[in-house]
Amino acid sequence: MLRWFFVALAAWHIAMAVASAQDRRWARAETEHFIVYSNDFVSRTEEVARQLEYFHSLLERVTQLSDAADAPKLEVYVFASHRHMREVIPDLPQAIGGFYLASTDIIGSFGISNERIGLDSPEIIFHEYAHHFMFQHFNYGYPAWYVEGFAEYMQTAEVSARRLTWGRPSVMRGGQLANGGAWLSLGRVLRRENIDTLEDRSRYYAQSWLLTHYMLSVPENRPRLQDYLRRVAAGEAADTALYAAFGETEEAIQRRLRTYANGRVTYTELELGAPLQAEVTVRRLSSAANALLPLVARLRLDLSTVDDAALLAEIAEEAADHPEDAYAQRALAFAETKHGSTARAREILAPIIAADAADRDAHYITGLAWLRDARAGDAAARLEARRAFVRAFRLDDTHVPTLYRYVETFTDLNQPLSARDLDVLLRAHDLAPQVFEIGGAAATQLAAARRYREAIAVLTPFAQDPHGGPRAERARAMIAAYTMGEGMRNEAAGAAPAAP
Repeated sequence: MLRWFFVALAAWHIAMAVASAQDRRWARAETEHFIVYSNDFVSRTEEVARQLEYFHSLLERVTQLSDAADAPKLEVYVFASHRHMREVIPDLPQAIGGFYLASTDIIGSFGISNERIGLDSPEIIFHEYAHHFMFQHFNYGYPAWYVEGFAEYMQTAEVSARRLTWGRPSVMRGGQLANGGAWLSLGRVLRRENIDTLEDRSRYYAQSWLLTHYMLSVPENRPRLQDYLRRVAAGEAADTALYAAFGETEEAIQRRLRTYANGRVTYTELELGAPLQAEVTVRRLSSAANALLPLVARLRLDLSTVDDAALLAEIAEEAADHPEDAYAQRALAFAETKHGSTARAREILAPIIAADAADRDAHYITGLAWLRDARAGDAAARLEARRAFVRAFRLDDTHVPTLYRYVETFTDLNQPLSARDLDVLLRAHDLAPQVFEIGGAAATQLAAARRYREAIAVLTPFAQDPHGGPRAERARAMIAAYTMGEGMRNEAAGAAPAAP
């Protein structure tokens, strides 16, 4: 699941002019909900982490989230310039200012921080985290316009320990809607239909923001929004459900939105009686990590455009300069596991584990090396992989990759799992509901256990993902099959088929 954040070209010309031309040392800042890596100034890294914590508090207030227990900390990578971000994705287009990706090995947000696109205007970082927050805590299969509109609505927030402000229009989106310019039809926005050109995408984001703002900021629209979302969840189309919730035609609602856009769009400002607390622990990374962190991120992203052999060689060259650094050697072992020799990977990891038996990542990578051997036909390797993952699990029972890879050691999910192992898989899905690899496997296993409704619920957010592509198509096909299975089961029981 990869989401790009497009930035106006004019802003990019300014951003690139002020970006630092020299490499900077990577720092790591950790808070209650985030791990922030940045090669910007240490003070800036700390402030990004603190602002993210304040923004998280704002999202909890806006959504009335009361229980966010067990959610893994989000990794946030903040780069001093676009050039630095391309160390992670070398072919990243110039017009992309950030992205969010959810996969088994990494769930992370990536963006740029500088004088123009950074702390003074952290829209990219806030936009990506708003997506993550929705997927992590409200993974209900919202319509595409609301997924994007909510992130747009929240991204302009201004946060501090004593004041939270949200709902302001961004300069870019406001300009796209002003002066009676051309709009997409409301139906196209609601259905996300034929949004192909850059101009159409810009209008789509702007109109999605406006509709979300109208729904969340006008008190009488809140019940309509709840009715609308219930209708969509029950299977109604994203456009006709809105017309029914309003009891009006598409044209009438479009006129409402134009009037709203041409009026005084309000925002909310909240003064806090007690200041927000955000404890931040910051440290500079070692010289080895400073060189290898972007390469390891690229390795974990596992993008098809990456030259595997070249990446392994680059990591090996850097690791050779730091033979005593555990981070560097783990990075090399991980690269060998994915693109080189699994035996060599285990050879590298053995002394690391001997020196520190509590090194979760070393145990996890050892398990990956054995799992790759098992997939190549080594039957004994499957049990070794399982043992390594159990050791990693005992050190961290919320590490999603460990949970999922452990379950994969049972015939790579080709056969129905035992009830106990299915629980482990569902635990991984609960911790990372936005990862399709895990969700698809969970849905398949739930369907095998004839738990069709649960399988459909797992798949629905993927099916309605505006950026889902082939994965969304796959999810929709699975839902169709499981809906039929649920209907046949209910028919056999003498009950009416349930709607997905």
